[in-house]
Amino acid sequence: MRNVLPLVVWGWIIAKMADVPTLTRDQRRSVAYNHALVRVLRREPEWVLAIAHRNLRRLKELHPYADPILTVWERALSLPLDALIERMLATDEEACEMRHASPFAGVLDAATRTCVIREFQKSEGMP
Repeated sequence: MRNVLPLVVWGWIIAKMADVPTLTRDQRRSVAYNHALVRVLRREPEWVLAIAHRNLRRLKELHPYADPILTVWERALSLPLDALIERMLATDEEACEMRHASPFAGVLDAATRTCVIREFQKSEGMP
């Protein structure tokens, strides 16, 4: 059976994921965060991309063993905005792996992260 779960943050539907059970809970939560990131990215693309590029440089210096997935992120960050967003929200194996080394740390403030967590927990039937 296919499930379609809308995830709402501050009244906006940020995700409708078909076949939700194919992703683990952690993967679904990660996609939810990326939906929140996309909202900021669409509003302030230069700022968000500057943070992502800066973080990516740091990650490559600190974690050279992670170079393969960081190189995937480098390619993704060079895509047109809509293609980058599509990649950020994808649910294939590579996209799930990419989210483990996301260069978007520092984009979402604490209040937004908390809201995403609360709404995600509600969407998962958690108190």
